[in-house]
Formats: sequence, structure tokens, C-alpha cells
Amino acid sequence: MERFFSHAYFEDGVLQSGGQTLSLTTSQIAGAAMREIIQLELSASPFDIFMTDLLDSTTDDFRWVAQLGQIRETRTALSGLFGRFVARAYLTHHAGFQFFEPIQGNLATLDAWPDLTFHRDGKGDLPDWIVAPAPGQGSIAIAEAKGSHNGAGPWAALDQARAQARRVKVMSDGAILQVKRYALATRWAVADNPRLATPYLWVDDPEDGERAATITEHMLLHRGVGLGHFAAFARGMGFGQTAQTIAQARQDRPGFLDLDASDLVLVETQAGLRAMMVVAITPGGVVRMPPGPGGAFQTGLRAVFGEDVHLLGIDAKTILSVDQLDAFAEAAPGRRDFNEADLIEAPARRDGMEVLDLDAVALIGRGVPIDLGPALG
Repeated sequence: MERFFSHAYFEDGVLQSGGQTLSLTTSQIAGAAMREIIQLELSASPFDIFMTDLLDSTTDDFRWVAQLGQIRETRTALSGLFGRFVARAYLTHHAGFQFFEPIQGNLATLDAWPDLTFHRDGKGDLPDWIVAPAPGQGSIAIAEAKGSHNGAGPWAALDQARAQARRVKVMSDGAILQVKRYALATRWAVADNPRLATPYLWVDDPEDGERAATITEHMLLHRGVGLGHFAAFARGMGFGQTAQTIAQARQDRPGFLDLDASDLVLVETQAGLRAMMVVAITPGGVVRMPPGPGGAFQTGLRAVFGEDVHLLGIDAKTILSVDQLDAFAEAAPGRRDFNEADLIEAPARRDGMEVLDLDAVALIGRGVPIDLGPALG
């Protein structure tokens, strides 16, 4: 179902366009919500259904039937969380970003081979994500999302998001690299509340830094964010060993990521056997697959949840491709070197997350004594 916001676009506080409407579907926001919930290791709900129940059915605007929570603390927390969902959907479907790495307190974990480093720039809360588009489609960016019920409009939230988005700088060889900063402010609308009649989604994307990244730096930054994106998914999906391995790989030379198949799930699909990370999304939340044969787990999901369950999976080959910079270079999968002369402009790719039909696949098992070489080869 399509829902509309009043949209304005700024560049470093200067209005470039305004007074237009921007649409996002509840399914797009639900998809962003599921990804955020997994990466942040929260419990999940079927947000497409849940969100539809919370929206005013008498309008096409994105308008809640009531404020998000009655207590101020709850309202602030839920507003911020739903602001992340809307912002991620916007960045995915309107700005073309596909990889989202949550920014945690220790910025050293974001550093990438050989000498790309991330540093705090100022006091206060850090921004939400480092984001990257499809290879060949642009550069990485820093993004911060805000949601509010401010009757005066989204100005205050946008100013806060803009300031917060500037608090991380990217450095290489002693220089601060030029990076776009996305500030996204959603001001909610609420039914029967004249001060909150119009939903707003305002976006500002200033750029700063001392110099542009070189082609090689651009490639390696993209690789680092992509690996961080998948490491966050691995943690949230319950694949701790795989998450550690992926996180370590960004500190090492491209092409040498070695995933341990014993921590992955062997999945039989129409395309053959695939080694994947798999998680189930149910009305009760995220259900992680335990080690062992997968038949009983799959049967149990079907028996308990029926059609109200979705399997989400990430193929190991997708992760390895990011590490190997395959999307940037004219090279066969598995190539261990790269060079700027091999660069091509790659087509847009998805973020690696696949929805698997529970009845169209067979979960062979996780950590079962099976040679997964062909699935990873």
C-alpha cells in the first residue's frame, strides 16, 4: 500500500526543492524494518501487518491513528525507531543505497584494509549508519535518521540529524576524505490532531572533506561497508562465528575471506545446494536455526506458524563476492588480486537478503557433517 509524505530536499541547509509529495509503500518500510531489526538484534514483528493496523485508513498520507506511545519516553523511542525504518526505506528506494552498516560505539571496528580509518569528530551521539550503493553507482555516505511528533515541523529534527551526521570522519593517509552526509527527518502525522496533520520527510545531504577518494580507496571503502553490512546480519541471525570472520576480513587484503561452512546452513533449492545464513521471521519474532539437521526445524515452523512465516537467507557466495571485489573487476569469481584498470560500472545489485519460500526449499542442516565445498565453490 502506497503512502505519501510532504517532501523537501536540502543541500547543507539550503532548500533545493520542496512542496512535493514522496511515496513509500508499507511493504518497502516493512522490508527496511525487518533488516533493521535483525541487524540491531531486536525482536521482530510482521511490520507490514502491524504498520497497516496503526495507519489511518481514511487517507493515503502516512498518518498514524494515534501517537506512538502515551508516555513521553516510549513515544520518543518508538518515534526514533520508526524514523530509522522510514529513512532506510527512503535511502534504499529513492537514493539507491544497498549496504547499511550500523555505527556502534567503537569506530575502530569500521576501519578497512589497508589504512582507511574512521574517527569521531565532535561530542554527542554518533550517526546511525555508513551506507554504500551498488558498485559503480556512487560513493559511501554517512546517514542519520530522526523521527518526531514536533507540532512546529521537522526543522529541529533535521538540524539535529545534520549535526549528528557530521560526527564521523573518514581518513586515509592522514587526509579527511570527502563524504556525503545524509540527514533524514520524519515528522509524523496523527489523525484528528490539527498540529500533526501533515507527514513530512525532509532530507539534507551536505558533503565535506579535504579530498575525494581515489578509485582504489573508493573500492576498498565499499568493500568494508559491504562486509560490515553482512557481519551485522550474521550477528542478528545467530551466526556468531561467521560474523567474527567477516568482521576480521575487512582488516585484511581482499580475496582471502574463508567462511567456515560448518557455521552455515545447507539449503537445497531449485538451483542446487547453497550454503547460506538463514533465519525465520514469524509473528512471534526472529527464530534462529539451531545446529543440526534442518528437517525438524522446517516442519516445526510450518506446523506452528503455517503461512505466517518467512525465511530470509544470505548466500555465502554473495559475501565472498563483496570481499573479492568481483562487482568492480572483470575477473572470474575467486580472483585474488585487483587493479584499477579492471574497473567496470556494475549494474545495481540487491543487499544480499533473499526471501525463501518455506515450501520451495529444503533446509538440510546447520553444522551437519557434509562437505559443503561445492556449495561454496
